[in-house]
Amino acid sequence: MTSRVNEPKVEWVTVQKGSRAADDDLEDRAARYDARQNVIYANADFRVFTDFANEVCHRYSGAPAAEVKNLVEEWFAQQLMEAVMGVQTLKGSPQWDLTTLDAAVSPEALTTAVMPRYNTMRQITRALGARFGAASAEAANAST
Repeated sequence: MTSRVNEPKVEWVTVQKGSRAADDDLEDRAARYDARQNVIYANADFRVFTDFANEVCHRYSGAPAAEVKNLVEEWFAQQLMEAVMGVQTLKGSPQWDLTTLDAAVSPEALTTAVMPRYNTMRQITRALGARFGAASAEAANAST
């Protein structure tokens, strides 16, 4: 199991707030990892994240959109942190040199890491059900 001592920080960046440029290396990518600072820059503009948040908002129309967005970001941030921390456990192996390790946490690799969404939707559905009641969770599950 990976130690949480070296847990990377996740910072959400967006064109709208000026924390990233529209034509930067995160365009249509989930995230970039900066190993020197141990920071994952998650792209809040990434269409998978925005589409996912919109779908959850549609399923939970009674939930505040800002709270849904925060919950979606929390779960995707968890996936990104786990991907980076998992790769960090490979350091020191002769099969995983620095170039290979860098490729494993590249923007493309981190994008791949967040693509499985079924379990993420289940976890968010449970969390919203706990916050907004079982009836809303049943309605969301019925539409799945």
